[in-house]
Parts: sequence; C-alpha cells; structure tokens
Amino acid sequence: MSSEQLNRTWPMFGWLVLQQLHKGWMCFDKWAGWLIGLDNSKYQWALAEYHLQQQEFEREADRRLDTEDNLRQQMEEGLQADPEVSRQVPVKGQQLELTNPSSNTITR
Repeated sequence: MSSEQLNRTWPMFGWLVLQQLHKGWMCFDKWAGWLIGLDNSKYQWALAEYHLQQQEFEREADRRLDTEDNLRQQMEEGLQADPEVSRQVPVKGQQLELTNPSSNTITR
C-alpha cells in the first residue's frame, strides 16, 4: 500500500468509529430515557388521570342506567324493587302472618 492510501484509510476508520460510537450512544440514550421515563410528555400523568376519571364516570353512568332499567322493568312487571317486600307478596290463597319487624336495636 502506498502512503496516500494509508492516509486515506485512517480518516475513514476514524469516521467509522465515530459513527458507531454515535449509534451506540443514541441507542443507550433511547433505552435509558425509556427506562427512567424521560420519553413521556411533561404532563403524561395528568392525561392518564383524566382518562382514568373519564372511564370511572362512564362506568358509573352505565351502572346507574342499568339500575334504572332494572327498576323500570320490575315496575312494569309488577314486581317490587325491595327484596324484603317482594318476599312478602302472598301467593294466591295464602295468608300472611304478622311478624315483629327486625331491627338492630337491643330490646329489654
């Protein structure tokens, strides 16, 4: 090899080394940022909280609608909403017996 070829190969080798070091640094920077959470937006926590509140609000609204639909359906069928009362509905020809009301107070 001539000295001109050697002079050209060393700078090329230097550039290749620098390119590889830069690629390695960029890869490290990307993964380190992901690992400690630097790749998230500044207010990502606020967005996540907002979405969580929206989901809870939708679940609560669905639960209320389901409850209202069930009550409406029971009222249309003639059933009563309170399970204690619905157990006391007499069957045809059956007599109701009188009982003391249940309570949490202590009687003496």
